[in-house]
Amino acid sequence: MEGLGKTGPGGLLGLPAEVKVSVLSFALGNSYEDILSLAGSCKTLYETFKMNQPSILLVLLCHIAPRDLAIATAHYHATVAPWKCSKFRGVPPPPDVIDYLCKVTNFCEQYLSKQGTELRIPLREFTLPMVAHIRDIHEAIRAIAQRLAPEIVQSKSDSPDADPSPVEIANISKSLYIIDLVGLLFPKRPVHELHAFTKFWSCFAPWEAAQAEHLMQFINRTISISAGDTTAPTTFLLSSVHRFILWKGMKGLVPLICHGYYSQADQCLYGLFTNANHAFGPIRDEIWQERHHWFNTRERHVHNKYTVYFNREPVERYNADIDDGAARIWLWIIRSWATTAVQDNATFTQGHAWYTSVYNKRERTKFTSVRAIISMASNTLKCDVSVNETSAHMNLDIWHLILGQMDRSDLCNVCLTSRAWFVMAMPHLYKIIPLALGIDRTYSWDYQEDIMVRARSLSSRLLDPKNGQLRNAVHELDFGPIEWDDSGELLRDMERRLVTLIDVLPNLQRVKIRNQLTPEVFRDLVGHSKRISLHLLCEDGTRIIENDLQTVVTAAAIVNPFDESNGPNRHVLGIQKLLFACPNLTSFSLEFIGGYGGCVMSNSHFGMVQSFQFSGDETFPALEELSLSGYQPSEAEREHWQKRFRWSKLRSLTIGPRYTAGFLKIAAGFATSLRNLHVQLYTDADSRTDCPQLEHLLMAFASLESLVVKGYHLPPGPIGNHPGLKRLCLHSFEPVIGETLRPTLSIEQLHELDKNCAHLETLELDLSWDGEWPEQILKALATGFRNLRRLTLHLELGLKDVKGWRTPGAEECMQMGPILTKDSAKEVGQQFFKWRSSSSLSVLVLKTGEPLRRYPQWEPPYSVFERMNGNTMEVYKPWNTGGVPEVAIMARHGYYNW
Repeated sequence: MEGLGKTGPGGLLGLPAEVKVSVLSFALGNSYEDILSLAGSCKTLYETFKMNQPSILLVLLCHIAPRDLAIATAHYHATVAPWKCSKFRGVPPPPDVIDYLCKVTNFCEQYLSKQGTELRIPLREFTLPMVAHIRDIHEAIRAIAQRLAPEIVQSKSDSPDADPSPVEIANISKSLYIIDLVGLLFPKRPVHELHAFTKFWSCFAPWEAAQAEHLMQFINRTISISAGDTTAPTTFLLSSVHRFILWKGMKGLVPLICHGYYSQADQCLYGLFTNANHAFGPIRDEIWQERHHWFNTRERHVHNKYTVYFNREPVERYNADIDDGAARIWLWIIRSWATTAVQDNATFTQGHAWYTSVYNKRERTKFTSVRAIISMASNTLKCDVSVNETSAHMNLDIWHLILGQMDRSDLCNVCLTSRAWFVMAMPHLYKIIPLALGIDRTYSWDYQEDIMVRARSLSSRLLDPKNGQLRNAVHELDFGPIEWDDSGELLRDMERRLVTLIDVLPNLQRVKIRNQLTPEVFRDLVGHSKRISLHLLCEDGTRIIENDLQTVVTAAAIVNPFDESNGPNRHVLGIQKLLFACPNLTSFSLEFIGGYGGCVMSNSHFGMVQSFQFSGDETFPALEELSLSGYQPSEAEREHWQKRFRWSKLRSLTIGPRYTAGFLKIAAGFATSLRNLHVQLYTDADSRTDCPQLEHLLMAFASLESLVVKGYHLPPGPIGNHPGLKRLCLHSFEPVIGETLRPTLSIEQLHELDKNCAHLETLELDLSWDGEWPEQILKALATGFRNLRRLTLHLELGLKDVKGWRTPGAEECMQMGPILTKDSAKEVGQQFFKWRSSSSLSVLVLKTGEPLRRYPQWEPPYSVFERMNGNTMEVYKPWNTGGVPEVAIMARHGYYNW
């Protein structure tokens, strides 16, 4: 349990494999859509599913009796058999009946055996769609069998109160399977004495033939009672029931038989079959094109109206087991618009309401995730989703820990998989409440919606006293940024709501501020009686500090000390006052901007202040995290930092990307309790690639668990001084001029690193690649580092060959240097995973391009080439030994875009 409670940068990455397998098994126990949505919600679960698919499927198959498993497997293969006769009205029956019967007989011999109790395929051939189909049809038929069994058994028993035995229920289940199989293999009005398969039907399943008649009579009686019509001729209704069973199938008949629920869609479908003239001709109607509707037009926003034809073919292709929602829409359209059908106002009203609700829900999802739409439709149509019995394998405390390690986007995807997941994930979704508003200047999806309403909606929900459970779940408020609010009305309103929310949320622990607050509201938050922890994340040195800020635990500042447009700039001293006014501060970040590039160099008119000015009495708070970028302490500060800073409390230090290496010289020999060290540098900030200050710092202690160095070359010696490292990143920039080569680790250095840092789980290195893969280096990486879970390699683009100011063409780019392609990534991935066949490492990441480049004035010619060809590809371990790996091209970051 302690291991489950620990969180890390990988989220679910730290969970034991057996727990992740249980999570996926539970999702498969709910529905096919659940496991697809859950496996697609994050890469960790996707890889776990790929690696453990047989065991996950076996968990579900173990709950099905061997007899039922055998016949359900046959049912799946009958569903997907390509040779079976089509049930479409326009398709004629097979001309050679004897040949078709031979195919059916061969099918039964292959999958069923004579008694239908022997599994004829090995377990290794089971796939996820097959298992999902088996689970669904098994549950449907068992439910129908338990409903029909009392009437069938009592009609054949001397005792009217006799309860059906398990054996009798199993026999009825088998009969229902056979009836459904006949409906799949002989879809042209099955169970009819005048058709060609009567001989097969009588010989193979004589008792099932009688059960089929009993089933039709039961459905007939239920429909008649539900419709309030018991006077219709029985023969007429039974002939319609033939077609009704054919279309619905056993799975689609569960609501009608088990619950007596004769839905509006069933009435429409049954009405089509009972209508003497139900072969409708094409129906033409003008449909208005809504924004972002799923129908395509030749040119969006220009042709707002188009013509669409509705005919009988979509209904003929309707399969209740696959897409009940689309069929309902088509049935509603035909029922409401066909002139040959009987108009029914109730049907029209209910169908229109259902269609509108589905369409509106799709609009609200904004089509950002196809997976979310599928899950939403599943939840809309399957209102009786409940937790399967497999949930008993883990208690709710463990589920709480698992969901607590997911980020917000993964939680949203998981929450949409089923009602059970929704209930469990809701407290985690409401644990952190964002109160922000940022509008894209170019386009807004809800361009007609009132901005104020959208900004207030979430806070209004929490301010409503009826939502007490939601209030209890909130632990954190994330306020801001509030953009595009020229009048200030929205900010003032949201500030009032923020203060009120702090009063009414009983379990609130922290508030993050990403927007400049008015002085009155800031004083209210600091002096609030609840003593809520405050995180100030948008400081710029202009805030007036009057008293100590006891509740502030985090401060992040971005300061431009070069800006004198409003007179003397003393913002750095304002940040200094903020720093020492927060005695309980645990995290501090300071970043300098401005003063870089341009055609004209400006001089300071008021005396520039770029560092703190200590009086000698200041004592630093007990910081655990410190981040500095561009801050250069003066020599007068050095002694004060070394003597007054509480180095024993510092656990994380981040330096850069603006040049800040001078602070490493101050920290060397003092910062000896660090767990995380992150040092990065812009490509132009320092001409030297070595950093002796960093080497001295690393040699002074041995407690690091994470080390990231970007922009400097660091030899393996200082790294080996930290044997407990779990994450290591060594990345130097690709040179663009001269004969300088990017330094990389040799085979000997890799072996030394593997020996000294045996606990590495994440490794990121540069790889020298000049048209050919360095086989020996790759083999050393693949055969070493046994605890590695993720390996990232940076490749060169050949920027030295880009000359001139003209943007190179595609053919010229291919000749200038190697470019990472999907084929090359697949090639190296196949060889890499062949060397590393059995390991927890399941993904290889390949990168080209550099995000830490900046240019003082004009961009050089290679910058365009780098943006066009910079890529990140993830190569996944093949499922089978010797297989071809999958390659995913990741979304490009902002620095790759124009």
